[in-house]
Amino acid sequence: MHGNFPHTTKHKGGKLKKTIEELIRERKEYDEKYWEHKSSREEWVDHMLWHIGKAAGKVCTYAEELHHKGGNPSPEIMIKEVAPDLIVYSLQLLNLYPKLKEMIDTRVTLLDVQKGHNHRNLSPAILTLKSVRKLLIKAEGELEAENIFSPTRSYRALQTSGSYIANLFKQDLNGLYERRLIAMASLNETKKKVHQVSF
Repeated sequence: MHGNFPHTTKHKGGKLKKTIEELIRERKEYDEKYWEHKSSREEWVDHMLWHIGKAAGKVCTYAEELHHKGGNPSPEIMIKEVAPDLIVYSLQLLNLYPKLKEMIDTRVTLLDVQKGHNHRNLSPAILTLKSVRKLLIKAEGELEAENIFSPTRSYRALQTSGSYIANLFKQDLNGLYERRLIAMASLNETKKKVHQVSF
C-alpha cells in the first residue's frame, strides 16, 4: 500500500512528495481493500456525503468554541482528522469520476495545491473556518446533483478546504494525509482480526 512510485517528486528539505496521480492509485488500492460502501457509485457518494457532513460538524464545533470569549479549543481533531479526511474524499471522487482527471493536473503534489491556496491573509482564524464551512456545504450540494461538473466543483472545494485547514495550523498536508492513511489502515486491520476471531 505504501510502495514506491516512479513519478514521486522531491521538494525542498529533501522530502519525497507523491503526485496527485500517485495518491489516486494509492487511494484506489486502499479503498478496494477497506471501503465497505462500494456496491455502486451512488451508494459510495451517498455515504461520502455523510462523512463530509461529519467533517463540517467538526469544523463548526471547533469554530464555535473558538468564537467564545477566551476560547482555546484543541486543534487535534482538525489536524489529525478533518484536513486529511477532506483529501481522502477528494481522491475518492477522482477514482469515482474518471473524467475529472482530464480536468485537473494530476502531476502536481498536495504541497503544490496547498501553495496555490495559501490564505494567510484570511485572519482571524474564524474567517478561514467560515470559508471551510461554506466550501463543505457547497461540496455536499454539488454532489447531491451528481453530474460531471458538480463533482469537479466538489473536488476543488474539498481540496481547498483541506489546504485552508493545513495552512491555518501550519501543517504539512502531505504528512497529515499519510499519517491518517496509516492510522486508518491499522484500525481496519484490527477490525478484521476481531471479526475473524468472533466467528
